[in-house]
Amino acid sequence: MVYRAVSGVASGQLELRLKLASSLSGLCVLSGEITRCIDTETDNRVDRVACRRMHIRSMVAIPLVHSGITVGVLKVMSTLVGTFDPVDEAVLGLLAEVLGADMFFAAKYAADDLYYRVTHDGMTGLANRALFFDRIRNELARVKREGIEFGLLMLDMEGLKAINDSYGHRTGDAAVCEVAKRASHTLRKSDTIARLGGDEFGGILQPTNGMSFLAEGVEILRKAICQPFQYESRQLMLGVSIGAAVAIKDGLDLDALFEHADQL
Repeated sequence: MVYRAVSGVASGQLELRLKLASSLSGLCVLSGEITRCIDTETDNRVDRVACRRMHIRSMVAIPLVHSGITVGVLKVMSTLVGTFDPVDEAVLGLLAEVLGADMFFAAKYAADDLYYRVTHDGMTGLANRALFFDRIRNELARVKREGIEFGLLMLDMEGLKAINDSYGHRTGDAAVCEVAKRASHTLRKSDTIARLGGDEFGGILQPTNGMSFLAEGVEILRKAICQPFQYESRQLMLGVSIGAAVAIKDGLDLDALFEHADQL
């Protein structure tokens, strides 16, 4: 058990750790029931060392439950003996219902947000290099298992250095984001577009429906990206070079596919 929010007599105890099996908070989690201590000096269920350190003599612990899952404990403490009664338990129980839902969704969305930040480019919002290569490996495994081909695209943005040198990196970043937006809007929802770093992007087309489909898709993507870009009263020219490879036609090895795409 770890203190994540504190106030009053518990101030200064943030991150304090308590053993699940030998604390009133742990018992509250394990039982799922409101647990009250009248006097910490005579109650063997409490972590007496922690209570003495904070000068706690009585407390009540209320499980924070959402959808049948105990996500934490609300613990209210006092330096006096016998401070809390059943009325306090009832009032705190109502508060715990709200806090339980808040903590459940906070933990859920924090995990989702962490996964997103680890797998996506912070500037463009596209998949990042790690997610891109993970998906390619999954597609290669699927090709070998099911024989369904996919297309690999390598995109190099042209003219970014000139934009940075002439107008500054803020304008250059805006140009990168515009290329990312145009690429993601042009490709299908089943496709993946990723920023691999700097002015380099990668794409996974699934399925490709043959080489002619891939070539047509490359040309549509090129035309979409190479339109003029208006930014802060300036009209900038955007350009891109695109290489493509198809598994199974161009190989079933990651290095071979990238080498083929880089040659075009």
